[in-house]
Amino acid sequence: MQSITIDIVSKKAMKVLQELASNQLIKMPSEKKVEVMPSRSGTKKPSDYRGAISKESGKKIQDQIKRSREGWK
Repeated sequence: MQSITIDIVSKKAMKVLQELASNQLIKMPSEKKVEVMPSRSGTKKPSDYRGAISKESGKKIQDQIKRSREGWK
């Protein structure tokens, strides 16, 4: 089996991929869908972005921020 990464640019393309998956011609890993919903005030809360990046990426970003802040002390 071969794996590739693609960028889906339209809903129609996603529908085609889902049809291929339902016919068992391709396999699509289930991925948590992240939707950002604005709060009533129109501003976005940090919880709106939960799951937008992987835990590993988040950890790397946090480590970089920590090192950056330590450099200013």
